[in-house]
Order: sequence, then C-alpha cells, then structure tokens
Amino acid sequence: MVEIEDLKQRTDILLKFFNLYIRFSDSYVIEFFTSNHWDKIPKSWKEVLKDLTTPQISEFLLSNTKTYPTVWPLSLLAFKQCSLYLPIPRTCHTSPVNDATGTDEMLLKLSCQEKMLKHIFRKHVKPKKQHEIYLLSKTVAELLESSKCSDIIDFGSGQGHLARSLTLGYNCPVITLEQNKKFIKKAEEFDDDACKTLHKANRQADVVGQVTARHVQYNVSTDVAADIFIDTIDKKVQSHVEPTYLLTGLHACGDLSATMIRLYKESPRIAALVSVACCYMKLSTEPESTYIGYPMSLYVKGLDNHKIPYKSRESACHALEDYRCRLKGAGPQLRMHCYRAALGTILRKLHPDMVRLPVQTIKKAFNLSFVEYVALAFKKLKLSAPNEVDVQEAESLLSQWVHVVIYFCLCLMVAPTVESIILLDRMIFLKEHGLNCEIKSLFEPKLSPRCFAIIASKDSQ
Repeated sequence: MVEIEDLKQRTDILLKFFNLYIRFSDSYVIEFFTSNHWDKIPKSWKEVLKDLTTPQISEFLLSNTKTYPTVWPLSLLAFKQCSLYLPIPRTCHTSPVNDATGTDEMLLKLSCQEKMLKHIFRKHVKPKKQHEIYLLSKTVAELLESSKCSDIIDFGSGQGHLARSLTLGYNCPVITLEQNKKFIKKAEEFDDDACKTLHKANRQADVVGQVTARHVQYNVSTDVAADIFIDTIDKKVQSHVEPTYLLTGLHACGDLSATMIRLYKESPRIAALVSVACCYMKLSTEPESTYIGYPMSLYVKGLDNHKIPYKSRESACHALEDYRCRLKGAGPQLRMHCYRAALGTILRKLHPDMVRLPVQTIKKAFNLSFVEYVALAFKKLKLSAPNEVDVQEAESLLSQWVHVVIYFCLCLMVAPTVESIILLDRMIFLKEHGLNCEIKSLFEPKLSPRCFAIIASKDSQ
C-alpha cells in the first residue's frame, strides 16, 4: 500500500506543475483568436511547433519519442516529460487488449462488440460501455467475494446494464439507485428480456425466477448523512437484517462519486468501494459548503495552490489518447477546433456582451463549408445568423487551424495532471481516516478515457 506521505508529496509536485501551466488548461478554444491564445505559448516553443504536420504533432509532442526533427528548447522538453510521467499511469493491465495493439486495431475494436461479454449483456449497449461493463463487473464481483459484503449498491445505474451483468452474469445481489423513472422502467424491461433469453438458451436451467437487481428510485444528495442513507436503503428494499454494502458506480457523475467515497468513510455498514468517476467539472468546490467534491482531504484543503478552475476540470474529461490517434489520421475533423474559434470571433463582434456561449456540437460539421457551419451554430444558439460572413477574414482565421490544434494539444497535456490531483486528493482523504485504498487503470484509455477506479475494502485494513 502507498503511504500517505508519498501521496502528499506527489500531489504537491502535480499542483506545482499544474499551476505553472494553468494558462493552457484554464482556457477555451473558442476564444483562441479573441483572447490571443497563440501568444500564450513561449516564442521558442512556437518556432519548433508551428510548421509540424498533425502526424508529427502526435509523434513528437504527444508521444514518448526520443528523436526530434529540430533542436527543441529544454523548457518544452521538460513540459512534455512532466506531462507524460508525473500523472498517474493510464496503462490498463486488466484489459484483454494488450499494449502492443496498434492504433488501427484499437480503433477497429472500438467499433466492434466486446466479445468477452456475453451476448445478453451486450444488447442495447454500445461497444465502449460493453468494454467498461465487462471489466468493472468482473472487478466488483471479485471484491464482493473477498470483502464478504452481502449486497452491491450501484450509484447512478441508468438502464441497469452494469447491474444486469452482476446479477445474471455473476449471481451478485445488486440494489440500483437511479433518480430517473424512465431509466428504471427500461432497466426492468431489459432485465425481463435478459431472463427470457437465458431461459431460451438453456431450457433445463431454472433461470425464469432468477433474481435480478432491485431497482430503487433515489436521488442521492451530497449532504446525506451515512446513517440516514443506510436506513433509507434498508427500508426501500425492505431488508430485515443488516447487510453490509459494496458501493460502486460506472462513471458516477460529479459530486456523486465524491459522495460515494464519503459514505464509505462514514458508515461501518459500507465495507467496500469501487469508484469510477467522471464529469470533474461538475464537482462542487465552494469552501463554505458542508460537503464539497474537491478538495476532500484536509491536507489538500490546507494548500494555498490547490484550486482548480472549472475549465481545467472540464479538460480533464477529454481523451488525450483518442486525440493522438486522430492526429495520426490527419482527417478533416481536426479543423473543427478552428471552426469553433473562428465562430467565436464572429460571435464576439456581433454580441460583445455574450461571453463563452455554449456552442453545441454539430455532427460531421467538417463536411460543411464554414458559412454553413456558422448558420447552423447561430440557429442552435437561437440567434439571428449574420447577413453575410467576411470570407476573406474567415479564410485568414481558418488558415491557422494547425496553430489551434497545437494549442489544444498543450491543453490536453495538462489534463491528466488535473485528474491525478483530484484522485490523489480522494486517496489522501481516505488515508486520513485510516482507510487503505488503491487506484487502478481499469479500462483501456483509448476506449474509455475515464479509466481509473478507486478500490477499497475495510477487510484489508
């Protein structure tokens, strides 16, 4: 087990690195031109980066290459090495896809079914989530057995795909918590369908009456007391004993993942935890709140440089590995960041009081002309489209699309550091209360960018 002092030291280093380059992660690509982001890059960096092709950007900037086409400044090399080696390693050791798998094979796998997952658990589930369910359900089932917990509680269960794999695939008792009634209804329908499929596949087996998950409509509040939470669950499932619970959730959003960790710390009836988080930008960070999502530990709260802005937390949800693959492919979709930045220039001119408008993604916008893109973007924003677009100005901006890509890459390079700080803070929080835990890169990051799981069991204390 990693000692708490080692976690603190590593967090200190990560925070120092993050604060040195916060100007990258705390910025918006849509403001690339209006805020002169290109000028935020050191001149010596721009000289060696500006003429690279996108495959070269992938190879020399985002990959661990040891050779370069020109002499790079030491400051850029130091930035690159720190971004690669300071964060928690994202190499997946549990995936059936090994590290030697090439980019093309990995992308092909992303578009295919997860064959390791039985057919009934692949139904209604996209390949990416199949990959996650296969590995997470296996991990949770093994921990349930070793921790001697009696029930699993699945936070933010959605349509019950993870719970279905655990109940019907591993014969684990599961209680799902979901606030959306429609999702619960769908989960129950899918459960019935899966049981019928099992029955048809093996008529001699008595699977018609096989126990499925107990679906509970429940909105877990961030400030719920652990004893009230446990009492509520007991009543909703009408438990007449005192079961011990294992908490889990596949990409529990924002504060929900932090709440899971706090409840695990507070309740003796919660004996194990497998937390896979996402949506770090939705974490509450206000210090006056009773319970906040970041920072959780007393140690990080006491550091002067611990604050992580919204945009930096949002950038930590993007996929560096996936973008590296896109750069190698050099496809037309790489120009979309520049489309957004040029759009931001037009928006700022026409609506100077509107800052950082939430421009929604336009599917396959790279197949559109810029004028068509602008018209659709304004429509989505419910704004009147400009009568005409200055074509000459637009072409001048769009010609700088590689510069926008380079800047976006620098932002992505800081992102793993942000995620690592948040996860280490949670580990320190548990350690401060005498609870051991570990972090595993559970999923293949090329398929599932939010690949980390915090795993803990009170039996191992």
